Amino acid sequence: MKELKTTATSDMSPIRRPPLIFASFVPLFLLSLCFKVSSSTREEAQALVKWKNSLSSSAFLNSWSLRNTQNLCNWTGIICNTGGSVAQMNLSNSRLHGTLNELSFALLPNLTHFDVTINILHGAIPSAISNLSKLIHLDLGSNSFNGSIPLEISMLPDLRFLSLFDNNLMGLIPNQLGNPQKGELPDSIFGLGRLKHLSVSSNDLSGKIPMEIGNLKSLITLHLSGNKLQGELPDGIFGLGKLEHLYFGSNNLSGTISIETANLKSLIALDLSMNQFQGELPDTIFSLEKLELLHLNSNNLSGTISTNIGSLSSLISLDLSMNQFQGELPDSIFGLGRLKYLSLSSNNLSGKISAEIGNLKSLIALDLSSNHLQGELLENIFSLHRLEYLNLGSNNLSGTIPKEIRNLFSLVALDISKNRLQGELPETIFGLKNLELLHLGSNNLSGTISTEIRNLTSLTELDLSANKLQGKLQNIFGLRKLEYLSLSSNNLSGPISMDIGNLTSLVALNLSVNHLQGELPHNLFGLPKLKYIALDSNNLTGAIPTEIGNLTSLIRLDLSANQLQGEIPNTICQLENLKILSLRSNNLSGFIS
Repeated sequence: MKELKTTATSDMSPIRRPPLIFASFVPLFLLSLCFKVSSSTREEAQALVKWKNSLSSSAFLNSWSLRNTQNLCNWTGIICNTGGSVAQMNLSNSRLHGTLNELSFALLPNLTHFDVTINILHGAIPSAISNLSKLIHLDLGSNSFNGSIPLEISMLPDLRFLSLFDNNLMGLIPNQLGNPQKGELPDSIFGLGRLKHLSVSSNDLSGKIPMEIGNLKSLITLHLSGNKLQGELPDGIFGLGKLEHLYFGSNNLSGTISIETANLKSLIALDLSMNQFQGELPDTIFSLEKLELLHLNSNNLSGTISTNIGSLSSLISLDLSMNQFQGELPDSIFGLGRLKYLSLSSNNLSGKISAEIGNLKSLIALDLSSNHLQGELLENIFSLHRLEYLNLGSNNLSGTIPKEIRNLFSLVALDISKNRLQGELPETIFGLKNLELLHLGSNNLSGTISTEIRNLTSLTELDLSANKLQGKLQNIFGLRKLEYLSLSSNNLSGPISMDIGNLTSLVALNLSVNHLQGELPHNLFGLPKLKYIALDSNNLTGAIPTEIGNLTSLIRLDLSANQLQGEIPNTICQLENLKILSLRSNNLSGFIS
């Protein structure tokens, strides 16, 4: 019986004492779990500190310390998931200097966001980045990474955001970015099919845009601008129905703009500028009703601008400049009421500017320069009160400058140079107190320069050259922000005022081909930023002051065709940056050695 009792007791003990066994099992389980979390956290911390120590500049990461692992989730730039593991590294603009070579990506298995944009990181992008299998957001932009784009990036199946812009990357765009992986990689890895944002702009990438890019069906934003890409646009691009932003500017792309562009119904921004596209614009491009930005400037596009452009009612920015468009401006373009920026410069456009231009009430910048436009300046233009930049230069515009120009009170830059404008400068133009640039050169303007010009205190550039202006120089030398001043080829007379010494920001001074007289003012040679002086073909007298040696930044000096006399000062030899010197047709003596 004793033996039977012993056996019974042994068999029944697990049933009789379950609380005791469970109580001993739970602490062991929790201890094991805590050990694993702690161990994982320690490995992540060690990996981060190892990388930090490899950087030549990492002051921003002072909180990263192995003595502070318990606060890993509070380290600068670190965000953890609910399990205490590193999920995000947000180190944008952190003054980091070094490489990624010592960062053990394999020890950061839960990382979903990695952002080191705007730093001084260099070297190749490590292929080990493929270990970040949960990565959703990868931003390496604005650094100095070089080499090629590693194929291993295509092994990140959850990646939604990829930015490599503004680096020194070169080579081809790997077609694996849009291809399912093959070979030794498992079938479950399907490249970057979930990618929504792709930016590799401002690098040195070359070759053609791979057809496989059309497999990135989730793409919303695609930036490839500022590279050396060539060839035609692959048809696959036009199947990206979700695409909203397409930037291919500043490459060597060629061919025509496909009618298939019409398939991109979601497109908000299209930039194909600064390439080698040619041919006419397909009318289908004007069916993109959501388009807000259309930049096709600096290509070889030709033909006329279709009246259907008026269908782009959402357009805010339109740039067709530097092409070969011809014909008249369609009135429909002036029905785009949301337009803020319009540039059609450097084409072969002709005819008159329609009075309908007054409908563009939202316009901030208007550039119609370097065409063959004619007719008078319409008062309707001067009703565009938000206009800040107006460039109508290098056309065949005639008539006078209307006094209504005063209504452009927001104007910062005005260029109507190289036309056939005549008459006097309206005094109302000098009430535009925000003006920083005023170019009216190469017209037939006459009369004197009003004393009211002193009100343009923000002016940095003033060009009234090649007109028929007369009278003395007055009040101009009170414009202390002036950097560029050209009044050449007029009928100006009188001396150069001593007040010219107020122009301490002046870089270029051109008063040539006038009737100026008197001596060179000594304080002209106290302007420290002067690089260009042209006072030739006047009636200036006296000696060249020895103070000319103070103009150490001077690159060009032309005092020819005057009545200067005396010896050439030796101090002129102190002008180490001087490249062009003309003193001919004076009464000077001595040597330059």
